Amino acid sequence: MRAFLGLLAGVLLAIGGGVGAEAAAGTGSGNPTAAVSSAIVRTAQQKSADFSVRFTVSLASGSSASVSGSGAADLATDRFRLSFNNLLGASSGPVELLMVGGKIYLGAPQLAQLLGGKTWIAIPEQSAPAGTKTSSNNASQTIKRALTRSGVSVRDLGGAAVGGVSVEHYVIRYGANAIRGALGKLPVSLPASSRQVLKGLGPVSVGVWIDGSGLVRQLAGGFFVPLTAGAPSRLQYTVGFSNFGTPVQVQAPPASEVAPFSRFAKTLGGAGAGTSALSGLSSIL
Repeated sequence: MRAFLGLLAGVLLAIGGGVGAEAAAGTGSGNPTAAVSSAIVRTAQQKSADFSVRFTVSLASGSSASVSGSGAADLATDRFRLSFNNLLGASSGPVELLMVGGKIYLGAPQLAQLLGGKTWIAIPEQSAPAGTKTSSNNASQTIKRALTRSGVSVRDLGGAAVGGVSVEHYVIRYGANAIRGALGKLPVSLPASSRQVLKGLGPVSVGVWIDGSGLVRQLAGGFFVPLTAGAPSRLQYTVGFSNFGTPVQVQAPPASEVAPFSRFAKTLGGAGAGTSALSGLSSIL
């Protein structure tokens, strides 16, 4: 369950936004903070789920590009698969990400040209400190504290529908105080350029859609990133969840097709930022 809980909590508690302007419209009743924190934990407790992701980059010039993927997660054994069909171009073939037995694998047909025919690399994983295994109760308390800290507010924006399912739409808004607090907890390995981008963020928000069973059906947000000179570009994301409880089959790739990340990094001329970025990904998952 650690991986999926990390995915949910990470997206919700990371700095992201895009719906903050709507917060003032909320007129829902009840306790939004309790509803959202309970839904995160309840969703993570499901045995399995399918999920989809979509990222859109909008440039200052007015053009935009999107990439989407889908996958499934076995929440009981911390296994998941995620496939992007157009990540490297319309005819590039799938790029796949797997987590099996605590190991993370990245696969793409293009890797064969760099790795002597091998199409998978094993991503270094950062081990969790001793005694940090997540329990549902500890996770619930951690999330509640995060959602009630200074500068964070949760609002109920009312009913909506996601994929034909009736849901309640919430928004988590992170004010300047919350963002400053989060910056102080960033890993020291984070590149200075990325840290500078985060320091420039203003109040941002994350949208959360919860169904009648108390399960998270969708997360969405966005933020500005300096991809080009001049005006910043906007990155928007949507993560959807469905088919809770459906059996999931996730197998590690054959060992004969997997190359160690050190070989991949050497081929590119050194690990550098690539090692840091992929290791950071593994720590989240």
